[in-house]
Amino acid sequence: MRWKTIRKTGQRALAATLFPYLHWCWSRRIQLMPVLSESYQDGLPPAQKHWRKYLCRHWSVRRRLAALLEHYSQLDCLPGAWREKLLALGPVHLSLVPLKSGDALEVLLEPSDFYREGELGLYLRNGDGERLYSLSFTLGKNGQLLIGGLQGPRTTMDEGTVKWLGKEMFGLRPKSLLLSALYTMGEQMGGRQLLGISDAAHTCSHKLKSSYDAFWLEAHAKRHNRHWYRLPKREPVRDIAEVKSQRRSEFRRREALREEIAEAIRKAWEQGAVAA
Repeated sequence: MRWKTIRKTGQRALAATLFPYLHWCWSRRIQLMPVLSESYQDGLPPAQKHWRKYLCRHWSVRRRLAALLEHYSQLDCLPGAWREKLLALGPVHLSLVPLKSGDALEVLLEPSDFYREGELGLYLRNGDGERLYSLSFTLGKNGQLLIGGLQGPRTTMDEGTVKWLGKEMFGLRPKSLLLSALYTMGEQMGGRQLLGISDAAHTCSHKLKSSYDAFWLEAHAKRHNRHWYRLPKREPVRDIAEVKSQRRSEFRRREALREEIAEAIRKAWEQGAVAA
């Protein structure tokens, strides 16, 4: 018998012994959704994720297993057409992002290819389909959306990409755009509480290139517990009175772009619900 087979058999036996009900529920969920045993973008299949660091580096195997079960038990909160595409490991188009130059980027909802950071991802892609930025999250218990990761451009892309994006989107940062998109999705789900992972609790905390803590604090988040930040229930409204007069024209364009994307997501949600 191969070592991997022996290890997998031992892991299942251990799970069945330590938390039999959770193990039974998860096994049943995998039977109902065979796609959970499939790998996406060469990542770890969802069926095996609870054996590795997942969402929060301090979580136990039991907590990771519960989080996966909570997510896949809640997919009915998404439009039926979206759910079908995601379970087929396909993308859902949410919105175009028009740029100053006349080109456009695309916001997509996809299975996350950062398998430690969440089950779903909001992706900002260019016309060639290259990932520029992504935000990974999982549907949590008690109406929560757990944000486990924010990723920027690949290292192979030009260093000026971030600055170029900022200028093309009237100063709207890609990470802020994706967070706004998630707020819009949360509203469509009936109002979800967003939680963001802290630097210290990130699954790859030793490799972070930018601070999650700083980004959450900029977004008016507060400490939820020692592992997570709790973002405002609704996305804060930005006050033009706090903007310097010479920057207000750009501010208006930036907020108009943000609202245009939010409205496109709302329409996509309605269309996905009708199509189902």
